[in-house]
Amino acid sequence: MAGRMTWRFAALLAALCLLAAGVAACGSSSDDSGGGGSTSSSGSTSSSSSGGDDAAAEAARLVEPFKTRPTRIEVSEPITRPIPEGKKIDFLTCSSPGCARIADYFEQAVEKLGWSAKVIEVDATADAINRAYDTAIRDKPDGLVVVAVSSQVARNKLAEIERMRIPVVTVQDPDVPFGPIIASIYTHDSSLRVGRAHADDLIAAGCGDGTTVYIDVGGFIVLEYMRRGFEEEVKRLAPDMKIKRVDIAATKEGNAQDAVIGAIRSSPDTKCVFGASDPLITGLPQAVRSAGVSRPLQYFSDFGGDTTLQYINDGIATSTNQGDPSSWAYLLTDTLARHFAGQSVQPDQDALQNIWIVDKDNALDRIPESNVEDMVQQYERLWGKG
Repeated sequence: MAGRMTWRFAALLAALCLLAAGVAACGSSSDDSGGGGSTSSSGSTSSSSSGGDDAAAEAARLVEPFKTRPTRIEVSEPITRPIPEGKKIDFLTCSSPGCARIADYFEQAVEKLGWSAKVIEVDATADAINRAYDTAIRDKPDGLVVVAVSSQVARNKLAEIERMRIPVVTVQDPDVPFGPIIASIYTHDSSLRVGRAHADDLIAAGCGDGTTVYIDVGGFIVLEYMRRGFEEEVKRLAPDMKIKRVDIAATKEGNAQDAVIGAIRSSPDTKCVFGASDPLITGLPQAVRSAGVSRPLQYFSDFGGDTTLQYINDGIATSTNQGDPSSWAYLLTDTLARHFAGQSVQPDQDALQNIWIVDKDNALDRIPESNVEDMVQQYERLWGKG
């Protein structure tokens, strides 16, 4: 079942952007580049780094641990009390292929605990979100998981769910649990950490001077924190790096290439291109060459999928932080298991996303089911099932 849909994290990002409530767009206004994006430039003035070879060496030291495939899941504290069986969980999620992939893994995870899951897909409108919450309220599940659906849009529904004493677990929204939300996993701390790791990776690869074109997706608070971590690390280690940001609207990711090519052309010293949403890189190297840009560029991305992995193995792209949707599903399951067993969910709330930056030296031939090779077995041992 997990293989029935191709993983496209950009769709998840777009859905999150559309569903987010009360979040200001990440971008700053400037000239429109014709591809649904705007560009802005920034340069660091910090003198905290000696720059050059020293900065690259320091960045390489910092990113080196993330070049090794993770071997441990994000939580280590076992559940020592019995986990009740027979729980019915509603899984409220966006309708993108990315969300569907997480839902597939979630169904597999809860089955190992003797639970069942009902997946409720939601379109990207406030009315649809509220209707989906109404469905969950009618279902009266034992627990509710919310992925890529804004809890802010349906606060009144959540108040009713709280009166029904149904525990809710969310991903990245909000950072601070409220009402019936017992935990929100992978909060801004994870995103800041990912952003710093990407900055170290680029600096180590030789992007510490010249211009780096940073392709962002506006309106997504988690990506905003990732960019903040990236920019802070660049300022600290490589103040000579100039960052030209291309801000793409969530609904126009398919038209990003013209805006990116314009940004590259306007900065003749561009050396590197980073895509905060991995599929923004798909087809981009070929489009840049077709546009007549002949100078060599390095391409990087976050949450890489099959195409970018192939680019890396073919020498077209430099590296990516490999995506791991299964870890989301199993951590969500673990959170509910701890709650139903009467244990603290704080280990899950504090968990940080695993980071695995793959390049041509360490990339596999295909995307694995999980970054942690024996992830399922490790969770089974935590749950007393192994």
